[in-house]
Amino acid sequence: MGPEFFQTGMGQKFFNQQLPSLINALTRIADALEKPNSVSPVELSQQTKEMVYREVRAEYVAEDIAARAEERGINPDELDVDGLAERYVYDGDYDCNLSYWDNIDNLIDSVAR
Repeated sequence: MGPEFFQTGMGQKFFNQQLPSLINALTRIADALEKPNSVSPVELSQQTKEMVYREVRAEYVAEDIAARAEERGINPDELDVDGLAERYVYDGDYDCNLSYWDNIDNLIDSVAR
């Protein structure tokens, strides 16, 4: 039977260099995780918050329009889905007295006729 791992050249390198290096790296990671986050959150203006909100909302509305069109047997590629989402989100092209899905249907109907 040959030498034990710790008796080999690779074993010596592992125990004398690699393992201590690994322990030091783990210690640095643990120390960093224990420190409070020194990065303060970014303060956004109300206008920037509104812009981000509308952009994200428009993406979801566009997904809903495409899905609803498919449910109705309309190819969403034939619609300007992003344009319809912009009409809904940015232009307020909806009726507050109708449900979200009825408004989506109305948008689709306005261009699918």
